[in-house]
Amino acid sequence: MLYDLDLRITYNYEATAGTSRHLLRVVPRDLPGVQRVVSHQLTVDPPPAESSVFTDAFGNLTQDVLLRERHDSLDIHVHCRIERTAP
Repeated sequence: MLYDLDLRITYNYEATAGTSRHLLRVVPRDLPGVQRVVSHQLTVDPPPAESSVFTDAFGNLTQDVLLRERHDSLDIHVHCRIERTAP
């Protein structure tokens, strides 16, 4: 069975933030025999100056983003299509 998931996280700072770095772990994991990520799209606003993706020690897809512009809020949006197998 296919599932479409949408997650939006918005953080409004009390004061304007300068440079910031974030490690985002918002994409579900592939679980052999249980579920697999068919596709995913992650957007960050404001757009990061630098971004890289890696898998952490626990198997989580992790996006490392660096924001260099001053910003009052941070918006993270992820859309995933997940295929689940029957138990």
